[in-house]
Amino acid sequence: MVVAAWEDRGYAYFNWGTTAPEHRYDRFLVRWTSASDPGGTQREFGGGTAGRIRVLERNTGAYVFTVEGCDIGTFGHTCRQGWTLKASTPN
Repeated sequence: MVVAAWEDRGYAYFNWGTTAPEHRYDRFLVRWTSASDPGGTQREFGGGTAGRIRVLERNTGAYVFTVEGCDIGTFGHTCRQGWTLKASTPN
């Protein structure tokens, strides 16, 4: 999976490329950190094979993102492939 992060007009963007045809996920977990949120934030996004999010920038430093694809079962999430490499915005 290819991951990329960039900034544009006050937002930090994160894109994760396709996991097809091998994997189609029920949900994606995305984590990011920044100077204003050093503990990080994790959110769950719709599934499929790829995705993109944007985060309102709250500082002038870099944003660092990572994503993990998960399937949802009776007893919670199963995330077999693990987290991707990190991608960060230029600042």
